Amino acid sequence: MKKAALITLIIILLIGVSAGTAYSIYYFYYKPNDNMAAAFETDGLNLVVAGEIVYAKNPPQIIDQEILLSIEVVKKYFDRNIYWDDNLKKVTITTKNKLIRMKTNELEAMVNNKPVDLNIPAIEENGEVFIPIEFLGDLYNIDINYLKEQNVIIIDYRNRMIQIAEPIDEKAVIRKGCSIKFPIIGKFDFENSEDEENILRIFEEYDKWYKVRTSNGVIGYIEKKHVKVKWLTVNLIPPEEERREEPWKPDNGKINLVWEMMYSRRPDLDKIGKIEGLDVISPTWFQVKDDQGDLINRADSTYVEWAHKNGYKVWALISNDFQDIKATSRFLNNTDARDNAIRQLLIYSSLYKLDGINIDFENVYKEDKDALTQFVRELTPLSKEEGLVVSIDVTIPDGSDTWSKCY
Repeated sequence: MKKAALITLIIILLIGVSAGTAYSIYYFYYKPNDNMAAAFETDGLNLVVAGEIVYAKNPPQIIDQEILLSIEVVKKYFDRNIYWDDNLKKVTITTKNKLIRMKTNELEAMVNNKPVDLNIPAIEENGEVFIPIEFLGDLYNIDINYLKEQNVIIIDYRNRMIQIAEPIDEKAVIRKGCSIKFPIIGKFDFENSEDEENILRIFEEYDKWYKVRTSNGVIGYIEKKHVKVKWLTVNLIPPEEERREEPWKPDNGKINLVWEMMYSRRPDLDKIGKIEGLDVISPTWFQVKDDQGDLINRADSTYVEWAHKNGYKVWALISNDFQDIKATSRFLNNTDARDNAIRQLLIYSSLYKLDGINIDFENVYKEDKDALTQFVRELTPLSKEEGLVVSIDVTIPDGSDTWSKCY
């Protein structure tokens, strides 16, 4: 009897250990996490860009029902070339065809030198600049949606392929991570919600999971077996803006250009014969005189008439003061000075019926390379609007001097 009892006890213990082991395996490996967790790390205003929750040092603001984003966020997600002049408190935005300037606390922006009213100005707060993003929605090709009840701003890029899915059973939940062991951050109400509220946008695909975003901006992961993919679609690409005229291109696909040194007197045009194969002449007519962007003008309308009569395009050259690297630096880093020079170039180009501008800047600090690029970026859309070609002379640095290291 004692032996039988002992055997029974051992069997019971083995069964208990096996059951405990099986439950432990189930609990740690197969039991879904049923705990609920917050979808966002903050209770404040949240920003979602496509499939990413944006946690920035300076969160978005809503003032007078207008959404403002920090330049830090705009630069990272929409426009790496947005330019802030801290001295003049001006924001500059450039695209292929647009130059936009906004000054903090002013309800007027300049778009290609034409005033445009703003509902709210760019502001500076605690050392960070915020700009009204809805004003720039079409420029950046983005859709902006503010969900007031959820306190979430959702921004999507246009012209993207979109994959849509919807849950097919009540076991479908959205989790914090790509495993059933992560907590739940979203559930679905199949009875009381509209169908559109349960639609999910898919951003990434894994072996058994999708990374998704709900209609209210929650981003998480859902098992593939609980959803079906409904359709793929592509936003329509809006037509390009109509330009005044197509940019000029040479007949043979290559450009043959020569410079005409005209620092003192005009050459005797009667002694210059026809130069076969020449496309463009670039006379050295304009020079940045000072760090405020004032120009020296040596242009000559008679010369332009002669060039056009012979079939040449005239791309007037603008140079900096090759000998004064510090003045060049001050000019390039001053938004108003760059703007002053650009306005004069556009006026002179119209006055003398020029075909283009050729930029020749030398002896530029290496650290000013981005400022030089900004000057070209600002000049180009305004010049294109006037039918002008913009070119720049690039010198390959040889490592032995400072004249061309910025390139």
